[in-house]
Amino acid sequence: IALLVISLFLFVDSPFPGYDKSDLIKTESKQLANNKAAMILGDSVIKNISSKGEWFVDPKGRVMILHGINLAGSSKLPYKPLIASHQKENFYESVYTISFEGRPFPLSQADEHLKRLHQWGYRFIRMLVTWEAIEHAGPDKYDEDYLNYIRAIVQKAAEYNINVFIDPHQDVWSRFTGGDGAPYWTLEMAGLDPLKFTDTGSAFIHNVKGDPFPRM
Repeated sequence: IALLVISLFLFVDSPFPGYDKSDLIKTESKQLANNKAAMILGDSVIKNISSKGEWFVDPKGRVMILHGINLAGSSKLPYKPLIASHQKENFYESVYTISFEGRPFPLSQADEHLKRLHQWGYRFIRMLVTWEAIEHAGPDKYDEDYLNYIRAIVQKAAEYNINVFIDPHQDVWSRFTGGDGAPYWTLEMAGLDPLKFTDTGSAFIHNVKGDPFPRM
């Protein structure tokens, strides 16, 4: 019965995104050489990926299944000061002076990491960038050192033929509401007092509650 239900779901209900196959070109992947990443023209190496409906496509309109990796969960937290997600000290005191420069890794380590990713066959990375990282100091006060750092990482990735997708990331609005993304000052501009979120039960924040964290 289970197999029958699955078959009906896959072939009758069509759970996958619909698309017109009439103008798509079928291609087959080439095998990677042992311990060495292949440089194949027409792969995501070519730097001019575009979209067509819900698909990434190359300049010839061929659908691309990108071989990539995520960089990185650590980018949701500041690099300076280095405050762990369970640490309360300096959490609120540093909201306007933090720096994300160095997330996901310091520029001095970029060659080491990107070379390794290239050798593993990766040609695409999803790079997390938060609003807080760019504009934590206040409205229209941009962290140019961080923006220059991101630019340098993207340029360095290009040296290894790795494409970068910048993900403007956000979960549950901000670090001060139990997630990540928006700067502290956005809450103040909305007339809210983040310092009272825990006492009022408005948000569960690991940095404030510490461990053990309340069960959901």
